Amino acid sequence: MLKKNNFSGAILIFFGLSFYFFVVQEIQASPSILSCTPDPITHKEVVEITGSGFGVKSPAAPLRYDDFQNGVEGNRAPSEALGGWYTETGVVYDDTYQRFENDMCLQQNFNTNGGGYNQTIGLTSGGALQETGKLYMHAWWRIETWNHATRNCKILNIGVDIGSGDWNSRMDLHPASGDGLMNILAGCPGSVQVVDYVDWQKVLGDDGNWHRVDSWFDGNTGYRNYYVDNEVISIVAHDPPRSVFTDCVNPYIGYAYFGHYYTDDTYDPDPMAQRWYGELYVDNTRARIELGNSPNFETCTHREIQIPVAWSDNSITFTVNQGSFSNGDTAYLFSIDENGYTSDGFPVTIGIKEENHHKPDVPVGLRVE
Repeated sequence: MLKKNNFSGAILIFFGLSFYFFVVQEIQASPSILSCTPDPITHKEVVEITGSGFGVKSPAAPLRYDDFQNGVEGNRAPSEALGGWYTETGVVYDDTYQRFENDMCLQQNFNTNGGGYNQTIGLTSGGALQETGKLYMHAWWRIETWNHATRNCKILNIGVDIGSGDWNSRMDLHPASGDGLMNILAGCPGSVQVVDYVDWQKVLGDDGNWHRVDSWFDGNTGYRNYYVDNEVISIVAHDPPRSVFTDCVNPYIGYAYFGHYYTDDTYDPDPMAQRWYGELYVDNTRARIELGNSPNFETCTHREIQIPVAWSDNSITFTVNQGSFSNGDTAYLFSIDENGYTSDGFPVTIGIKEENHHKPDVPVGLRVE
């Protein structure tokens, strides 16, 4: 009897310790911000946050970030090799629409103003992508369309090589027929595909507003998500998880294009569109810093991505990107680690901007009801 009780006690202790370590691991999994210096924070200022559980990010800087503020109206962006983007003729700087006063944007002209149905803005494996199998893509954009609805519009297209028949993943919208989907085709050649049908109108965003777009892709597990204005629109995942790179000569992403295709075939008058980008951010990890309008990351209706310059497990230095927050706003800093765990919001005050940064348009809110 005594031995039996001891054995039972040992089992209870074992499970108790197991539960304890599980809870500790879960607590430790989320980053925590303890301080921010300085505060208030100012646009373009270099700021340091300290805390714990920030994880690893090397290099600290994203693969590419561009807010286009150095652009000249009507000029093309610098090439990918010069720190810009892989683009087509017709992609130029333009300030017709601005997220905030004096903002400069990069504009696509689909089938108008000298642009064709392919208006690529993106990165390639021979340039900034650096043979990665994972990708986080972020943009602020606004689109206008006219004439007949297009047969096909492709957004956030990634894969080996356009038209190769090998693995790829993209958002395919069909406005003329009123549907759309996001896919992941795995293998070289592509052999196994999963899709998710989406609200194509919400994805296209042709409503006279700016929209924030975010997507995370993990080619090693065959997973992708897609957000518009911080609201999940689509999740596509192979089940069970599988690498999209099976039988591929090059097991990494060959290209990553933001909204690059708006066909003009089939209908008369020709479908036309213009899209303006306020900023683009591309990285091979989800680890990043965000500034939001709520202490809870999930309930933020306005977030602005920040630009890290140094990163360790207990300290992150970044350049402030005020975006369309106003001077005097109380905002909240968030640290997201490589696994997608998010800290609680740390309150800061938005300070005085430099002269060439701007007041936000009204209304400020992102979400379109």
